[in-house]
Amino acid sequence: MKLSWPPAAGKLLIGLKPSNQVLSVDNEQPVFDIMTMQQRLAKSVPSKFATKMSSQLTTAFNIWADRLLAKEYCGTVVAYNFNLYEHEGEFAIQLVGTSSFDISNEDWACDEVFSSGEDLFHLSHEIVGDQWERGLRTAKSLVRNYLDFGKHAAVLKGSRGVGVAFVDGSIDLVYVRRNP
Repeated sequence: MKLSWPPAAGKLLIGLKPSNQVLSVDNEQPVFDIMTMQQRLAKSVPSKFATKMSSQLTTAFNIWADRLLAKEYCGTVVAYNFNLYEHEGEFAIQLVGTSSFDISNEDWACDEVFSSGEDLFHLSHEIVGDQWERGLRTAKSLVRNYLDFGKHAAVLKGSRGVGVAFVDGSIDLVYVRRNP
């Protein structure tokens, strides 16, 4: 499969399938597979072009987040957390919505009312490295970028707070609404 970004003229992307394939509007057929794209980029893009690669990773993340945040959650979500997991050869990001938020007590992230479940965004170690600090830094950067430019950033900003954390680590708050 030949990879190109952005997609060819006339191909409008609508989101990712659970298998991380980006779909097109015209026939809902996979345009490309995110993991394949990330792996090929890691092998083919020299380090001096890391900014371009980062841009493509950001675009892929935004497509994933757009799809998840386009759904209505009946107003029960008070805050969001992007959970990070370390898998063999990659980090994975899961989005959860919670029914509580307490800046002084990180247990709020355990009060899930929504979860993307196994619909994860994958960060290949070949792209971001295998150190957990880099995985966390990359995830926070992707979420901050989404808060600034994402199609459904208002959904996140309408909550009381947004965090990013490994599931067994401390939560880094990347957004807290001033007047909750």
